[in-house]
Amino acid sequence: MQDEVVLFIVHGFLGGILWLLIHWQWTKKAVVQHTIVSAIAGYLYWLLHNEYNFPNGLMSIISGYFGVDFIKQVVELFGKAKRYR
Repeated sequence: MQDEVVLFIVHGFLGGILWLLIHWQWTKKAVVQHTIVSAIAGYLYWLLHNEYNFPNGLMSIISGYFGVDFIKQVVELFGKAKRYR
C-alpha cells in the first residue's frame, strides 16, 4: 500500500513537471505550485482513489497537471461542506 501512495505522489509531481514543460513557465512561484502542490494533489487523488474507487494512477498524472486548481476546488468543496453541518 505504501508503494502505491508513493507512486501516486510521483505521478502528481510528473504531472506538474509536464505542465511546466508545456507552458514553459519557470518562475519560482510556478515551479513551487506545479511540483510541490501537484505532488500533494497526487496524494489527495490517492485518497479519492482508495475511498471512492476512482480510476487508476493515470488520473493522478492528470490531477498533477491541474494540481493547483484541483487543490483549490477540494478545499473549497470541503469548506462549504463544513459550513452546512
